[in-house]
Amino acid sequence: MNRRLARAIELIYTGQFDRAESLLQDLATSVSPGDDWAPTVKAVRPLMWDAAEHRRLADELDAAAQRHRVAERELCEAIEGALARGARANGSPVGSASNPPHVREPTPRQPAGASGGVRTTLRLEVRMLGAFEIAIEGRHITRWGSLKARALLQYLAFHSDRPVRRDLLMDAFWPGHTYGSARNNLNVSLYNLRRTLQNRSGSQCILYADGCYLLNPGLLWWIDRTEFLAALDRARALSRADLGQEAIAEYEQAITLYRGPLFEDDTASEWHLSEQRHLDDLYMEALERLGELRLELGDPTAARQAAQRALANDPCRESAHRLLMRCYAEEQQHHLVSRQLQICVSALRRQFGITPAPETVQVFEALTTRVTVS
Repeated sequence: MNRRLARAIELIYTGQFDRAESLLQDLATSVSPGDDWAPTVKAVRPLMWDAAEHRRLADELDAAAQRHRVAERELCEAIEGALARGARANGSPVGSASNPPHVREPTPRQPAGASGGVRTTLRLEVRMLGAFEIAIEGRHITRWGSLKARALLQYLAFHSDRPVRRDLLMDAFWPGHTYGSARNNLNVSLYNLRRTLQNRSGSQCILYADGCYLLNPGLLWWIDRTEFLAALDRARALSRADLGQEAIAEYEQAITLYRGPLFEDDTASEWHLSEQRHLDDLYMEALERLGELRLELGDPTAARQAAQRALANDPCRESAHRLLMRCYAEEQQHHLVSRQLQICVSALRRQFGITPAPETVQVFEALTTRVTVS
């Protein structure tokens, strides 16, 4: 018993509060009320949570200090830039009396991978399309303090466009817990998350302000879902402007970013499932639109490959079957048009017990009638 309690205290000292709590719970259930160790175990648990709360407050103060340091740097750069522009407007060279030598133009910050300069901002790459991955300066994180810490980062990264209220995190990850229990669990998980990220980055990656948590905006976050949606927006705009080749490049970029369903390896959470379905629909639309553009520009082979990728993901998607039939017709493989309709019929009957939509039959008839007439 002495060794187990000593181990729990060691875990507390190293900030591993969730593991310490698990060990203390085991101790609490294994000792009888009259055991000499029972009062000690009972006394240590609330003290441990007090320690976790103080650690959280220390982290928040550190985060606040870093925000102010970032703000200070940005203000100094803005002042220097204004002074330099004023000097040029007055015809005074930089370094004259109106613009002292110690005032310099701010160096523009470049994203990772940009050429012609030194990048000054820490880069973190988050991939959530497919299995969840995060890399800091190219180094992947493979070990986490706890699964809840990893899940919290997934949630914060998904909502990277806005701060997330503490109460919302408590409700999402500890439903049914008392407020105190949920808050304690959140504090411990956030501590583990911050420690994991800071060990790799040397920076405070998760900030707290006004009852909310957010990704540190002073760092350079690259998130594949954000890039995927942006590429689709550009592709649609280019397509509307009849810039087919440029639109194709953007659709291909989006398709490359989509490694699989959103948080594919997370089988414990449900909050992301509706967005997972939505993103999968967007991916299928991107494949089909890519195929249609390829077909319009006279490349039925590439169009066929896009349609086949869509059907590999969803064998019952009729719009992809119709696109594939058009590709076969364009390639003069008319026997494959009929075969594709039969494949569609079989897939729908097997999966849903239904027949193809009238639109699918109409496309087939139009393609086969054209062959008969010719």
